[in-house]
Amino acid sequence: MASKSFTNGFRPRRALVAGGAVAVFLMGALFGGMASLTLWPQQQDPFNLMQAELPGDAQTPDVSPENNMQAVGGDRTVCVLDTTQVEWISAFSACGHECVESDTESAVGMTLEELKSTYADYEVRMFTTAKVKLKRELMGYCPKHYVLLLDHGTVCVKRTDPDTFLPYVVMEIPIEIDALDEETRAELEVGIPFDSLEQINAFFESLES
Repeated sequence: MASKSFTNGFRPRRALVAGGAVAVFLMGALFGGMASLTLWPQQQDPFNLMQAELPGDAQTPDVSPENNMQAVGGDRTVCVLDTTQVEWISAFSACGHECVESDTESAVGMTLEELKSTYADYEVRMFTTAKVKLKRELMGYCPKHYVLLLDHGTVCVKRTDPDTFLPYVVMEIPIEIDALDEETRAELEVGIPFDSLEQINAFFESLES
């Protein structure tokens, strides 16, 4: 099972990729020698990508500020190994939180271009045989929040599913819209985030006082 964690600032199930490209990697290691890898420290900004050294180029890869790319690899194709740490990051725009999932299996054997093509909704932030990081931006709130909002004339509580990252209705609140003041109705149109259902109860109690 893939592990998830939440951080401040949050993948669809992916098909298993055949390991043919891994054999290419191992043959390159035997006959071409291991190429040195450069791993940048983890960071969120700016976006940092990897660029593999062109085949036949014996010089140090050019890492220019213009493309802000990370250079790794040698005269062989770099791909994701069974031992590569792969992180899938989903960032939520409404709350600024991120969901980080570790899953190597869905990327094993893929090169950089194959990874970018298969998971086009993600941006590759790091790509080495030691570690790969992919990130995507999603709308709404992360699964940590309960969102109180007005949906088609009904006050309800929604939450983001931690597996699909799609919102679902937790419950509907039996309250007349006309009983709410104009400011509260405007807030509900956008959605009010809470960390627990208890906080939502406290919110309605404060409206009654």
